[in-house]
Amino acid sequence: MTNRKDLQEYRTKLNAIDSQIADLCRQRLLITEEVFRLKKNLSLPLQDAEREMEIRGRFAKQLLSQSEPRRIDDLVQCLLNLSPDYPQS
Repeated sequence: MTNRKDLQEYRTKLNAIDSQIADLCRQRLLITEEVFRLKKNLSLPLQDAEREMEIRGRFAKQLLSQSEPRRIDDLVQCLLNLSPDYPQS
C-alpha cells in the first residue's frame, strides 16, 4: 500500500507545481501582451529570432541534464505560442 500512498503524494506535489506553472504562464502572457503592444507602437517586428535563441539557450542550460534538446525546444515553442499575438509557425 505504500506505493499507492507514495504515488498520491507525488501527484499532489505535481499538482502544486502545475498550479505554479499556470500562474507563471499567466504572468508571462500579461507581460508578453505589453511587449507586443510596445513593438507595434515602435513598428518593430513581433518576432525576434535573436531573443528566441536567448530564451532557448537559457532553458537548455537549465534543463539539459534532465531532458532531451528536442523536448526543451518544444517547451520553449509552447511558451512562445501561448500569446495570441505570436505568429504561429
